[in-house]
Amino acid sequence: MKLLFLYHPKNYLVHPDAQVGLGLLLIATIAKKCGHEVTIENLQSGSLSAVVNTIDKSSTDFILLSGTLADIKCINAILTHYPDRHFIIGGPIAASYSQLVPFSGYAISGPGEQVPSLLRSFKDELAYNTGSQLIEFKWDSLSLENYPFPDRKLLPQGKRGGNIWGSKTTAIPEVETTTLLTSRGCKSSCAFCSSGSCDFTHYYDMSEVEKEVVECVKIGIRSFRVSDDNLISDKSRLYHFCSIMQKYECQWRASIMTHPNELEMYQIMKEAGCLEVSFGVESADPYILHVLKKPATVNNNTNAIINSMKAGLSTRALMMTATPGQTPISMKLNREWLSQFKGYPLLVPTTIFLPFPGTEIYNSPSKFGIQIHESSDQNIYMFRGDGSIPESHISILGGLTRDELTQEALTMKNWLEENNFANLG
Repeated sequence: MKLLFLYHPKNYLVHPDAQVGLGLLLIATIAKKCGHEVTIENLQSGSLSAVVNTIDKSSTDFILLSGTLADIKCINAILTHYPDRHFIIGGPIAASYSQLVPFSGYAISGPGEQVPSLLRSFKDELAYNTGSQLIEFKWDSLSLENYPFPDRKLLPQGKRGGNIWGSKTTAIPEVETTTLLTSRGCKSSCAFCSSGSCDFTHYYDMSEVEKEVVECVKIGIRSFRVSDDNLISDKSRLYHFCSIMQKYECQWRASIMTHPNELEMYQIMKEAGCLEVSFGVESADPYILHVLKKPATVNNNTNAIINSMKAGLSTRALMMTATPGQTPISMKLNREWLSQFKGYPLLVPTTIFLPFPGTEIYNSPSKFGIQIHESSDQNIYMFRGDGSIPESHISILGGLTRDELTQEALTMKNWLEENNFANLG
């Protein structure tokens, strides 16, 4: 079968080509091994007209897309333009299936590794039944070790990933980069995040991780974004990973938790080529951390940032505004906490809270003291490629209104810029 894997435009981002998602590439890799004819187009920095031009020139059995709730406008525009083409849509956006416009094909919730082996039956079914269907695959029934890692050679050179480094990271030449995982799922169950909602965690064998690194090095990729919720949860695995990265002279950044947070751990990471770490801090208000079910304390977050910077790592503290549990003093606590790091190489990427379908907060908003408001803007980022202004998606029951939360977020955004903490995208 002929398959078009399409990385659609992401113009809500300041740097759309900085990262290329592995999910779509993994399914393309499996599909090729199954004997399907695979074409991949990376149009993340393109336009809807570029998508139309690409699809118009293709004669494919299925067009495969993946995204999050932030991508729903673009994906719906593509689906609307092609009511007679067959689509398969995966990734977190499948949890928002009810918000997709009518289309012909399937939305895949959960791991999509089984999709390539089912495509022929999918096509046969669509010959008799029009419309779309949501299919849910369960994580606990999947043997991930039976599948290959994503083949980056399927992506055109120059379209595999760009600059992933923060503005305060040591200047390095512009090189191709890629994302790398050593595990899937998450051990934590934060109420706002879908990563831990599947109640499933899988650790890849480090010998397989090394093979994946070697294949990347062979095509000239030695820079990695390690986006892995469990990277530091087992120090023996972490140090094994560090030895691999050091062996092949790779440079990398890691998105990790704030505990454990010993100086020695960060020093070992630094010696192994790690240049930058990103911490999911979320807030300096202990009450918000409690409401969000974040398994970390303000003290954890402080120690992580201090020790990572002592080890010579550029550091990002990822924070959210307009969240459940927010009170009139929450942003003041954020500013006071961040003030201790003035003059240090700390960036603060900031998002405006959006309840994602499938998460505990989305499913039970009143339990978390909020009302969710309808919004046509699903962009969570404070600094945006399209220049739009963020707006709160919630109000606090008996507390801050939606407008007040929006104003608090904008005030925090301005303070971050004025104090040289702002991550501009």
